[in-house]
Amino acid sequence: MKKMMVIALFAIFTMSTYAQQSKDEISILQSAYGMQKRELVAKFMDVSEAQSATFWKLYEEYEVARKAIGTKRANNILEYAKKYDAITDENVQNMVKVSMEVHKEFDALWEKTYKKMSKALSPKTAAKFYQLELYLENMVRTELSESIPMIDELK
Repeated sequence: MKKMMVIALFAIFTMSTYAQQSKDEISILQSAYGMQKRELVAKFMDVSEAQSATFWKLYEEYEVARKAIGTKRANNILEYAKKYDAITDENVQNMVKVSMEVHKEFDALWEKTYKKMSKALSPKTAAKFYQLELYLENMVRTELSESIPMIDELK
């Protein structure tokens, strides 16, 4: 019975992750900081009025790409939830491959964004943004890791 309850809760979590991936990530941030991500970024970054338009344009480009990568991660989690009870070596290989691709895509996005911000604003501003995004991404990864059962954990 306990196993079924955990699986049901896990399925609900992953379904909401799939349907509202960015909202779930934002809710993690809101629960920790009590504010929306954009608000948090604005407060932390504290860019000058002269740099504001450039920063927010780059930020929006970044967010579009980040959300697409996040959706890929959410789809992978949903696939894991669907196959959890009868997961095969082939399933695992594919899911691990996707997970590694997601990590590489995040790294590439952070590098690309850092370079753009460094050139358009300053290396310090770009590093500050990179530092914040790594921190926030680690929060999301930690929350997901704590919410998703390990392979065979529920047997």
